[in-house]
Amino acid sequence: MKKLFNYLIATALMAFTFTSCEDVPSPFGDIVKPDSGGEEVVIEPSGDGTEANPYNVAGVLEFISGLGADTPSTKDVYVKGIITEVTEKFGTQYGNATFIMSDTESGANKFTFYRGLYIGNVKYSKDTDTNIKEGDVVVICGKVVNYKGNTPETSQGGAYVVSINGQGGGTTPPTPTETIGTKDNPITVTKALEYINALADNASTAQDAYVAGKITKIKTKDADIPKYHNIDYIISDGTNELTVFRGKNLDNTDFNAAGEINIGDEVVVFGKLTKYVNQGNVTPEVAQGNYIVKITKGSGGDPQPPTPSGDGDGTEAKPYNVTAAIAKAEQAGSFVKGYIVGWVEGQVYASGAHFDANASSKTNILIADSPDETNPEKCMPVQLPNGDIRAGLNLQDNAGNYKKEVLLYGDIIKYFGVPGIKNTSYAKIGSTEIGTKPGGGGSDQPGGGQGGGTDTGATALDVDFKANGQGDWTIVDVKPLPTGITFVWKADTQYGMKASAFVSGTRYETDSWLVSPSLNLANGGNLTFEQVQRYAASGCTDLHIMVTTSDSGSTIDPNKWTEVTPDKWPTGSDWNFITSKATLPAGTIRIAFRYTSTTSTAATWEIKTVKVN
Repeated sequence: MKKLFNYLIATALMAFTFTSCEDVPSPFGDIVKPDSGGEEVVIEPSGDGTEANPYNVAGVLEFISGLGADTPSTKDVYVKGIITEVTEKFGTQYGNATFIMSDTESGANKFTFYRGLYIGNVKYSKDTDTNIKEGDVVVICGKVVNYKGNTPETSQGGAYVVSINGQGGGTTPPTPTETIGTKDNPITVTKALEYINALADNASTAQDAYVAGKITKIKTKDADIPKYHNIDYIISDGTNELTVFRGKNLDNTDFNAAGEINIGDEVVVFGKLTKYVNQGNVTPEVAQGNYIVKITKGSGGDPQPPTPSGDGDGTEAKPYNVTAAIAKAEQAGSFVKGYIVGWVEGQVYASGAHFDANASSKTNILIADSPDETNPEKCMPVQLPNGDIRAGLNLQDNAGNYKKEVLLYGDIIKYFGVPGIKNTSYAKIGSTEIGTKPGGGGSDQPGGGQGGGTDTGATALDVDFKANGQGDWTIVDVKPLPTGITFVWKADTQYGMKASAFVSGTRYETDSWLVSPSLNLANGGNLTFEQVQRYAASGCTDLHIMVTTSDSGSTIDPNKWTEVTPDKWPTGSDWNFITSKATLPAGTIRIAFRYTSTTSTAATWEIKTVKVN
């Protein structure tokens, strides 16, 4: 009887509650905070993604299910939910945050807010401003994507928090329907630069822009287009240039092959404008997530110089021309003659090749058989070792060397992943001789004046993962990835190469290696790298710096690798990068950053730059 009485009372209270509330709409959709131990709560999709009626998490997941994998939405949407897990709080160093939103505190439905900005679509700049914590109810805005087909999240660049627990800040950001220019009346590249120059460093416009220009350079390698389905290219209005970063094809479709856009094509590109700054160098860009909305096929760019035939035998009397040297691919102690036509920025050859004298790097030059060459495939990168060779040839200090003929002596060997010249010990430009001419020269004198080895004062490797992505490094998963995780290492334009086996609240057991290209260190070397980690095991015993003199790097035999110990590890208490150093052995080596994790410990490890001297 007592149980029956209690049941009737509970039923009456429930009826009263639902009757009292049924006519009172919940603002921004329903947010449910059930007591622990209650029955599972099924949340139905609600909202339409507008500021007045944002999606709940179930609603945005339903919306994302209609998108293809890695295809961002074409419009910004608003989403409301409860923060159930904070991966990265807002901090003043980078100004963004990453967290997981759900419809209930128990984690019903999950959606990731990935490295978005603070209230008002600005970077978090003051520690006194309200930060996020688990249990906060937030509204966010941005484009959304189903990353790798299994991680619903905001697209990096452009997403921001609208409010935290109902409290907003600053001025109301522009509504998603506002744009800079229109499809039929786009702005010029010069006008786009005015908007970009007004931005803070590494900030983007709140609004999308329509920008018109003619394609003057395609930076992505032909082979990479069907792999990544996007293209880096440059557009111009005849006065100024603008980089289009990882752009998509017409109407936000994938690029699948080279030739779908070409130099000379006139395009209108739709996307956010951004001011990318790295080590003081500013690159105005249309941010990732952009796509072409209009294209007029052109007749091609300026005609390319004819391809000369290979010539020479590598002696001083008959030096190889560049075509012949490229065909040789690898040969010690050779003379090569060509014209200085540019330089390479960063670590990725195809996208980093610049055909001008405005060099930001002193460590290399590009040579070709024609002074007017602008095709990277017809050029050779030349590494400039510290000393007289670098001082006399680099374009940053010697802009007058641009398009001048130069005679070089060094080793033909891979550099930037393509046939290049290293260990340069002699150069002649005009009547000026630099360095030491080898006695007799020619290909029968391996290594020339440096004995075939790498000068310990020279830079054998200089990588900026943040600026240039993975480059020619290789990722090898020694242990097959378990179901639920599709990658460990990933290139990130804000932090460099990032490794994590923590996905949607679950830690996975992994063993994943980030492996360098081959390095020739005749006298050993010094490794310097910028790193940060959080959530690693005590003493960072799950993170390793490895070196080999025998393993190919395409597959990993751990028995052929030796661990080297850096002088220091990050404390794991913050997201501040530190510089660590280690000593490397002599020989032809590869280095690797080895990330391991278990179902109980899964760190986040980020490597921003790597240098070997």
